[in-house]
Amino acid sequence: MSLPWDSIHDFLLHCGSQTDPYSFSEDVLDQIGKLIPFDQGRLYFLDDNGKVRKEHCIGVDKKIVQDYHNYYSGLDDGCYSTASIVKKYTGFHPPAERCVKNSRSYGENSRFFDEYVQANHIRHSFGLGLWDMGNSLKCLFSLDRTCDIDYNIQEVKIMECIQPHLNNFFKNYYYQIQNLPETHVGECPELTRREKEIAALLVNGVTPQNISRKLYISITTVNKHIANMHAKLGVSTRQELIVKLVQIYGTHIS
Repeated sequence: MSLPWDSIHDFLLHCGSQTDPYSFSEDVLDQIGKLIPFDQGRLYFLDDNGKVRKEHCIGVDKKIVQDYHNYYSGLDDGCYSTASIVKKYTGFHPPAERCVKNSRSYGENSRFFDEYVQANHIRHSFGLGLWDMGNSLKCLFSLDRTCDIDYNIQEVKIMECIQPHLNNFFKNYYYQIQNLPETHVGECPELTRREKEIAALLVNGVTPQNISRKLYISITTVNKHIANMHAKLGVSTRQELIVKLVQIYGTHIS
């Protein structure tokens, strides 16, 4: 079977150029439709308990996402929740063909099937997970089709090809964090309130241009604060800055 090797190469090259796990994963969802078309895309960043702490969706109404979090994920003892998926797949990387589902696999007589899957016209789903250095599932994708066209053999083979590369990229961010020289909190230079605001957005994958819009300050001012953080933390690139911030403050900077 012939695969679109040039497109696969371009996809991996583009996504691999990102500087942190958040922007990398969002870029994967934004770009993967060129290889494996879908109608609705969901990306969930997960904590150690499988709870969603950040998400990125394409073609999905925000109310539908909130309905899932607030109600439908808890049906049938939470078996449709992200926490249940993490419990099932931490330490286990299922083959691509096991990650393809049609709507009937949710149980045709369940409320989840009737009120969520059917109501949102989900016909076929393709799952993708990304694991950290400890083989804990940290990132969960769902590529859903609302038309009755199943994912074909070629698309499964494409996923088999790209998934190990994507996971190596993803793990590398955690490897960089774990292998930085240890920094003691008492030795960390104190960031200003505005620097912490910008740092929190950078860690969550927001670009300086969008930080400028979100905080209503000029891009020049944003870059000045970033340069100050470079000097305080002894780094020279944005990737090094993000890794250092995560090492010192974790993913929740306040």
